[in-house]
Amino acid sequence: MDVSGNVIALDLSFSCLVGPLQSNSTLFLLSHLRQLNLAGNTFNMSPMASQFGQLTSLTHLNISGSGFSGKIPLAISHLSELLSGNYGLIFEAHVFENVEKTLTQLRHLHLSNIDMSSVVPTSFRNMSSDITTRILEENGLQGKFPEDVFHFPYLQKFHFAIFLRESGQEQELELKFSKTNWSGPLKSLQVRRAYLQELPDSIGDLRSLEILDLHLFNLTQVQFLDFSGNKLVGSLPSKVSGLSQLRILRLHHNFLSYRVLSWLFTLPSLVQCMQLDDMLQHIWLLASNANYSLSNLARLELSSCNISEFPNFVRNLEGLTDLDLSYNRIHVIEADMFLKLKGLKVLDLSHNIPLSVRDNSEVDLVLPILNSLLLSCNITELSNFLTTQESLEVLDLSNNNIQGQITEQENNWGSNLLTLDLSNNLLTALEYYPWKSIRVLVLGSNLLEGPLLAPPPSTMVFIISNNRLNGEIPSSICNPESSNFIVYLDLSYNNLSGAI
Repeated sequence: MDVSGNVIALDLSFSCLVGPLQSNSTLFLLSHLRQLNLAGNTFNMSPMASQFGQLTSLTHLNISGSGFSGKIPLAISHLSELLSGNYGLIFEAHVFENVEKTLTQLRHLHLSNIDMSSVVPTSFRNMSSDITTRILEENGLQGKFPEDVFHFPYLQKFHFAIFLRESGQEQELELKFSKTNWSGPLKSLQVRRAYLQELPDSIGDLRSLEILDLHLFNLTQVQFLDFSGNKLVGSLPSKVSGLSQLRILRLHHNFLSYRVLSWLFTLPSLVQCMQLDDMLQHIWLLASNANYSLSNLARLELSSCNISEFPNFVRNLEGLTDLDLSYNRIHVIEADMFLKLKGLKVLDLSHNIPLSVRDNSEVDLVLPILNSLLLSCNITELSNFLTTQESLEVLDLSNNNIQGQITEQENNWGSNLLTLDLSNNLLTALEYYPWKSIRVLVLGSNLLEGPLLAPPPSTMVFIISNNRLNGEIPSSICNPESSNFIVYLDLSYNNLSGAI
């Protein structure tokens, strides 16, 4: 019984078929055939027979690496998936223009290793807007590729790479990504060896993007690279060149594997290196003994890198203004580590538990313009390093084990502070406020006893909750003549009594 009319799928891939595919082949009698896979055979550079057009039910055709050559017949106008990778095949311009108008059901287009040098790239904008896959690698396209192609509403995969001519010169194709409203389900964007004018901010709107491959584009003018907050995996490149103008690099909150990035320390214009990665646990330990020079580096964030000691290379970053070493495992900070960092304005050492701050210098170290210092590190006492920083305006000493009293005789420091957080410590008495210009004063969750002392007149935020204060609320705390700036007042969870 003849059941050939019921065959709807035929997989002949890598079946060792050799020789030309004749026009009278019984293959072309399978009128109900929907899917045909001829990939990986050897048809001896024979032309594609026009009889492919007889397979009017055919939606999926894979002839990748099958040894066809010559011109692609016009008859393939009803496919929804076309996969081809044959160096001998030629897609003529007029054929492609006719095919693109008739392939209304096309969803997947793989046209790698085909000669399409006569095809105008703008033709691709006329294809079905329902297309999801477009792979155009090493096919000789040249000119300007239309940017509106990237706005196709269902496009999930776009791969493109140009090939080398016989002379060794590359084909010239110019890509221009959309600058605005670039959204959609695009998951994989791989473009290699094409001329890219710029990498627009709109690439950040591709919320579904999983793979981004822009292999070593000529981005010599790029100044800002931000890949943070994604799900990047794998390794960063071991060698990078051409980024002589890069000023800011952000790679934090990804899943990148460990690697010592020696090239990072040779970028001449780098002024800000944001935290590299939550999972780069060894990079800075391995790099810490190297004597790198980054004279222009102003901001360095090494938060959550599992560092166990102060990186040696940081000592020589004389241009550094912001240093973040928070959420690591550093146990010892010595004052002489900062001898060359005279331009430091912000220093964050918080959540290195426990951290010991040692004063081992022969003279007191003063960082003349240090503005903000964060030391939530389970420290037990105030070191000379802290008390000699006269330019400090913001100081966070919360969540430590600082104990004892604040008296005029023992704690005449921090006269220029604007914000001070001493919450969650073990302070027992408060007899004096040495901070005459303070605006935000947080003393909550200590062991403070005795009467409530009204804050300095400059105070705008005053939090002293969760202590053991007793007695009445002093009337001066509400006197508009002496304290007319308070906008937030928290005296809760104490033993206060009397009238308000």
